[in-house]
Amino acid sequence: MITRRLAPALVLVIALVLTGCGSGEERASREGEGTMYSFRLKNGNAICYGPHRDGQRPGGSSPSAAELREDLLLMLPHWNLLRIYGSSGFAETLLNVIRDDGLDMKV
Repeated sequence: MITRRLAPALVLVIALVLTGCGSGEERASREGEGTMYSFRLKNGNAICYGPHRDGQRPGGSSPSAAELREDLLLMLPHWNLLRIYGSSGFAETLLNVIRDDGLDMKV
């Protein structure tokens, strides 16, 4: 489970990846020093998601299934649609976690 010390960092990461989302009704709200965007679409709420943490990068070290599960459980109360970048690397693990845990989230 995520600790209180890591929660603000995760919120910051989510806020940063949100700036790349588009289409649908856009609502902006102030969160700390950055602007956080959330999108309400016909089928739900969407978020742009890049799972890499410190020391991880596309084409290199990727997050574990446990790390992806931790992120998904934090996002699920707020968003049910994910936009991810790329279809290799972490994507297969992410889809397996969503399927195996029976999460109501679409990628």
